[in-house]
Amino acid sequence: QRDLRLSRNFLESLFFCKYRMYTKTSTSTINVALLLALDLVEKCSPNPTVVKTLKIEVENDTATAKSAHTRKRKPLVPCAKQGCNKNAKVGFDLCCTHVGRGKLRCRFEGCPKDARSGYQFCSGHGGKNICKFPGCKKGAKETRTNLCFAHGGGKRCSTAGCAKGAQGSTSYCKAHGGGNRCRYPGCITGARDSTFLCILHGGGKRCKYDGCTHSVSSSTDYCRSHGGGKRCRFFGCTKGAEGATLYCIGHGGGKRCNKSGCSKSAVQNTNFCVGHGGGKRCKIPGCKSGAAGRTELCRAHGGGRRCKYEGCNLGAEGNDLCIGHGGGKRCRTDDCPRSACSVGVKGFCKRHGGGYRCQSLGCTKSARHRSSFCQRHTHNATSTVPIKIDDRVLLQQKEQKQS
Repeated sequence: QRDLRLSRNFLESLFFCKYRMYTKTSTSTINVALLLALDLVEKCSPNPTVVKTLKIEVENDTATAKSAHTRKRKPLVPCAKQGCNKNAKVGFDLCCTHVGRGKLRCRFEGCPKDARSGYQFCSGHGGKNICKFPGCKKGAKETRTNLCFAHGGGKRCSTAGCAKGAQGSTSYCKAHGGGNRCRYPGCITGARDSTFLCILHGGGKRCKYDGCTHSVSSSTDYCRSHGGGKRCRFFGCTKGAEGATLYCIGHGGGKRCNKSGCSKSAVQNTNFCVGHGGGKRCKIPGCKSGAAGRTELCRAHGGGRRCKYEGCNLGAEGNDLCIGHGGGKRCRTDDCPRSACSVGVKGFCKRHGGGYRCQSLGCTKSARHRSSFCQRHTHNATSTVPIKIDDRVLLQQKEQKQS
C-alpha cells in the first residue's frame, strides 16, 4: 500500500505539472512525457486500472490538441511570381525569396509596388493618410501632424529660420547641404534623383525633344522651351509660367522688383531687377553693372556672348552678332538696315520713329538720352505739355507722309 500511495502521488504530480508548464512547453511534448511515465508505472503498479484511466485521459488530451492545431493551419498558396514553384509566405502573395522587403504587394491591378504598412495599396493608389491642409490631396508625411512635406509634415531643416523639409537621413534641406550632393569634381549642388549629379552636370530626367539636353520641367517629359511645365494663362501666350504664379515674366508672373515704382522682374534670389542692383554683379572694381550670362563680368567688360564677326569683340545680340554687324532685331521699315530700338516705341530705329520720343506737344523727334524731350525742347520742358505717342500714331504719320 505504501508503494501504491507513492505511485499515485507521483502520477498526480506529473498530471498537475502539465498544466503548470503549459505556457512554457507545448502540450504534445508534455503528453509524450506523461505517457512514457505511465508505461513505467503500469508495470509495477498493483492496481493497473487507475493507470489505464490516466493514460486514456492523456491520449484524449493529445488528440484534442492535434485537431485544434490542424484547424488553425491555413491552406498553402503558390507563389505569384511567374515560374516559381514555391509556396507563398503566410499573409503574402510571394514566397520568402520573392517577397522583397517583407511587405504585401499593392492590390491595384498591374501595380508591382509594395503596399504601405497597414494598407492593401501603395501610396499612389490610396494606401496613405491624406494631408489635412485644405485642398491638398497628397499623402501625409507622418501621423503626428497629418500633413504632407510641402505643408509642414515630416522632419524640418535644422538651420535657424528655415522652414523647408530635411532631405533623407540628414538634418538639413537641399539649400543648406542636406541630401545627396553632386559627384562632379568641385560641385556642391544637390544631386537629382538617383543619378548623383545636379541638373547642370546631367542629373535628373532630360527633355525628350530631339537634340535637346535640358532638364524636364515639373512632372512633364519636356523642358520649358519645348512646352514642359506650367504655361502662362494670358490669352495667346505660350511661354512658361514663372514660379508659383500663373503668368510668365512678361505678363506679371514671378517675383517683382521691390524698388518703388518699378514693375520689372526680380533677378535670381534677390529682391531687385538688374537695373536696381539685383542679380550677380560685375567683378571689375567700381563697376555697378550686372554680370552677363554665366560670366562674372558685364557686357562692357567682356562678359556674356561676344560677336562672332572676325576681329569684333563687342557683345552679341540675338543671332551671335553685334548690332553693327547685323545682330538683334532690325527696323520694320522696308530697306532699312538699322537696328530696332528695344525701349520706348519698339520695332523701329530712331530715324523711323523708334525709341523714346519727345513729349512736347506736336513734336515727333527722338528724345535725348535719359530725357523726355528732344534737344530743341529740353530748355522749354517746363512750359510744354507732355504727351505719349504710341505705335499707332507713328504708323499713321508714316502713312500720311508716304501718301
